[in-house]
Amino acid sequence: MRRLGSIAAVLGLFALPGTSDAAAPVIVLDQSAGGFSAPMRIVVAADGAVTVTDGGTRRFHIPRAAVRQIRLLARAMHFASLEPYYGPAAATDQPTFDVTFGGRTVRTESGTPPAPPRLWALIGQLSEIASDGAHPPLLRMTETTKSDSLSLLVRRGGTAEISDLGDGDSTRHLSRECVDRIGEATRALATRKLEIGTILLPPRHPTLAVTLNHESFHVRLDRPVPKSVHHLRQLAHAVADGRCR
Repeated sequence: MRRLGSIAAVLGLFALPGTSDAAAPVIVLDQSAGGFSAPMRIVVAADGAVTVTDGGTRRFHIPRAAVRQIRLLARAMHFASLEPYYGPAAATDQPTFDVTFGGRTVRTESGTPPAPPRLWALIGQLSEIASDGAHPPLLRMTETTKSDSLSLLVRRGGTAEISDLGDGDSTRHLSRECVDRIGEATRALATRKLEIGTILLPPRHPTLAVTLNHESFHVRLDRPVPKSVHHLRQLAHAVADGRCR
């Protein structure tokens, strides 16, 4: 019996790394206090567990596909080769951002131009994850052209928050039928044909960006786009114009 107990103990030790690896942080974002922002810490683990500390502590899970996308975005910018610090700050009351990935930490100051746009895009995506929490919106979409921009956030309960460069900000309550149509359009979206991540700012081309269940994608609009993207754009403009009933 002692021998069996010893074997079980050894097997248990071998099982521990797998468990800790799943819970190990993939990426950590530490934002200091500054301006109107309180300090915040976002930890994303390999199994999709997210811990957000911003005065209190919130815990929730995101899909593993969203974690894989974060890894891909960090690797695509060659995170290991980034400078350890991008600064100094443009203003003394702005927050700093420390991003830790693959054992390396990179700090950038808010509004510091030298920081790579891809790093700011990753910071923005992590901030969206913290903001959306366990209940992400049905659709988060931003369309940017040379003359206009449209931002749309559709919540699953049927509320649409609209920001239009020409018409300002507004909120609409959508019918169940309209919400269902948007849900069908997002499920049909050919994301494999899109670039991953949010729009790099400032945008150099007309671009559409969408975030679905904590994953972000974008596509240039001055090139041919998949039919599924065209259909989603039509629905988004119908919502903004009050025509999606």
